[in-house]
Amino acid sequence: MAQIEDLNDFQLFRACGPLYPAFAIESLTSILLGVFFCYLALRITVRTDVNAPVLATYRWVVDSISEPLSFWWKEMKTWPEMNKRSLADRIKLCRLLNLAMCIAQAAAAFFSVLRWLHISNVNGLR
Repeated sequence: MAQIEDLNDFQLFRACGPLYPAFAIESLTSILLGVFFCYLALRITVRTDVNAPVLATYRWVVDSISEPLSFWWKEMKTWPEMNKRSLADRIKLCRLLNLAMCIAQAAAAFFSVLRWLHISNVNGLR
């Protein structure tokens, strides 16, 4: 059997053909995971049912990039004195942390589909 380095592109495509359904399933599940965490982040932000989740997600992403990030960072800097804060402030911090985790999970899911962080065909997010 020939070494992988000796194969041309056509032979590599043919040799890796059985793996394409696995790649497609991985991409599909990553997209579903990203959509799910975008929806969760949207629900945390809006705090109610969303009538048009796709349009609302688009507006949410476009309209709120810099201001919420600066607000989130300002709130995260209060972590050392959180034990002296009121219960409402603590719950607010937990809500912001949940939002940040959902956004990070959605971004990781979409990055894995785009294969930007793949190194030698290994998913760099794992």
